[in-house]
Amino acid sequence: MFVKIKRYSFVIAFSFLICASGHADEIYTGRLLLEDFSTCESDPKGYRCGRAAVFVKGYAKRLFQGRVSATQTKKLCMSTNVGVAQLNEIVMAFLDSSEKRLHELAFWLVKDALIDHFQCEK
Repeated sequence: MFVKIKRYSFVIAFSFLICASGHADEIYTGRLLLEDFSTCESDPKGYRCGRAAVFVKGYAKRLFQGRVSATQTKKLCMSTNVGVAQLNEIVMAFLDSSEKRLHELAFWLVKDALIDHFQCEK
C-alpha cells in the first residue's frame, strides 16, 4: 500500500509541475524549462527558478535510483558530491545546444541530458 501511495504522490506532484504556470493546457516543455531557468539570474529565489530546479532534482533522483526505464539498460556513474546547481547547469547546457528539441516534454530532455553526461564508460 505504501508503494502505491508513493507512486501516486509522484504522479500528483508531476501533474502540479506540468500545470504549475496556471494554465492547465500548458505542457511543461523544454522551452518552458529553459525560460524558467532564465529567471534564476534576476530572481534566484523566485517561483519559476525554483520550479525548474525542483523539476530537474526530482527527475534526476528517479533516474539515479533506476526508476526510469532508460537507466535499467544504461548504467549511470555520478559522484556523490554532485549538487542541484551542477545538475541544473548540465541540463541548461543541454537545452542550449538542443534548440530544435525544445518543443519536446521537459522530462525527456532532462533524461537525455543526464544520461548523456553521466553514462558510464563502456
